[in-house]
Amino acid sequence: MLLQKINDVSRLSAALIIFGTIQSCMPKRVTGLSEPSKNSKMASVNMPIPDSLKSNVQSGAIDGLTLEVIGGTCTDNSSGTNIPKSLRKIGSNGKVADEKLKKNCDYTIVLSLGKASANGMSLEKIYLTNDMDGIRTQVSRDKTSVDSISIVVRLAMTEEGKKILNLGNGSIDIPSKPNSESDADIKIDIAKPGSQSTPPSAITNYDWKKDVTFSDVPTFDFSGADFGSVFYKDIMQHTPSNERFSMISARSTEAHESLHGLNNAMRNRTKQDDGFFYFENGKGVYVPQPKKVMAKVKDYVGPNFKAIASSRYSLYLITQVKDWPEVLYLFDEWSAYIGTARSSIEMANAGQWDKGNADPIDGLADFLYFCSASIVALKDHDPQSLETNKQLKAAFAMLAEQSAHYIKVASKMTTHWPTSDGEKRFQMLQSDAENEKIRSMLKTYMGADWTKTHLGF
Repeated sequence: MLLQKINDVSRLSAALIIFGTIQSCMPKRVTGLSEPSKNSKMASVNMPIPDSLKSNVQSGAIDGLTLEVIGGTCTDNSSGTNIPKSLRKIGSNGKVADEKLKKNCDYTIVLSLGKASANGMSLEKIYLTNDMDGIRTQVSRDKTSVDSISIVVRLAMTEEGKKILNLGNGSIDIPSKPNSESDADIKIDIAKPGSQSTPPSAITNYDWKKDVTFSDVPTFDFSGADFGSVFYKDIMQHTPSNERFSMISARSTEAHESLHGLNNAMRNRTKQDDGFFYFENGKGVYVPQPKKVMAKVKDYVGPNFKAIASSRYSLYLITQVKDWPEVLYLFDEWSAYIGTARSSIEMANAGQWDKGNADPIDGLADFLYFCSASIVALKDHDPQSLETNKQLKAAFAMLAEQSAHYIKVASKMTTHWPTSDGEKRFQMLQSDAENEKIRSMLKTYMGADWTKTHLGF
């Protein structure tokens, strides 16, 4: 390869390993990483630092690397194994994953270099990456039919990287010969047929009911009418009388606000820092509280969605963040909007809709989006919660599956809600280009089969 300079958008050639141990030239141990399975074949990455970047590495401007493998479709129509993105210090030994990749599957490789966050769990600044449209490295299934392969990743310099790294118009040197110090040699070990295991974050056809730990909710006396909604009565029977909300002109709003009261009463029954989300029939889910990243969620909302959901965006993601900095505050609101939507649909089907809400569905679509964006915020600012908090994952799936179902049902009830744009908002999450990062993260977190089945992408 000839020595050359690439101006404007700099690219660094790298041969990349999809899974295994990152090893490079500065001995520094990464802590807080799980040890690999004894049955795993660990691959290694030898990543010497290019001359043009050495001063930035030595000064600590660049001190971390993240690697993500996103599994796609396999020849047998199953899904490839995903390896969640995780941080490794430059010059250290650390495990990318101890899971084998499946053969005959498509994979997308995402590699980034930058400045590690203070907690060492993510990159707070990214200077070089291929996580951009058009340059993500794709490995097709016909290339993964062998036991070991090599690929090339091209890293583009970000605008922030050009400013911080002081490389002069964003130029870096491409390696001039094999094994030069700017090569990054990475190879791929792929599981033999029948030997692969699948990490929790990519379980095919994820079933949250098999993963969740339910808690029982006490029953309380309730002699009022149900207005044609089984779920309305279910909520009232499991909400303490002092937590029930009364609003005769809008029974679905009663369901919404009383569900807040039910969740609150259950939350107050424990001393743990957690949230609670009601399902149905006296069952609900306690979820340990992740780190307080609520203030970051707004940064992951696309401009078009921000515009269509402007009132809720401003209220819940801006105004109330100072008083409610916990991500599960959004989940509690999401849970309550399921109460609004489900009770409204049931009342309408029973011929008892009171027309108290002009559109009981758009709020559900907004919070499906906001809480999906919160998963991306947690990935960047509290990735450990996504890896270890099974109740969080189960609660997300529980609420998301209900949301998608009731949005679909309501979209066919045009005589009741002719002006509703809840379905339009859901479609923006499903297909708008600005929301690709959210979709990609949900596929990684929940598995591509689950997102296709329940969210339509």
